[in-house]
Amino acid sequence: MTPDERTPLYFRLFNEIGIINQLTTTLLNNRLPAGLLAPHFTVLNHLVRVKDGRTPLEMAKAFQIPKTTMTHQIRVLERHGFVVQAPNPMTDAPNAFG
Repeated sequence: MTPDERTPLYFRLFNEIGIINQLTTTLLNNRLPAGLLAPHFTVLNHLVRVKDGRTPLEMAKAFQIPKTTMTHQIRVLERHGFVVQAPNPMTDAPNAFG
């Protein structure tokens, strides 16, 4: 019996999914403008999909990441001219607009 035959099928499936994810993420990172990575793209994609601004905290919760990480991603996108942060007229908290 070969090692592949002893490895459960579900583990081999998830291993292949992980490999595909790694390869596609690398491909995406290589195609994005300099200084942008796949996580920045996912933030832009989220903003396009929800059609309006969200606070960094709301976005961090949606992505299940720390608010500081989301704030950094938004600042990188703002520096590249992809988003603009503006005060939320309801709370004075900044919003990100795509």
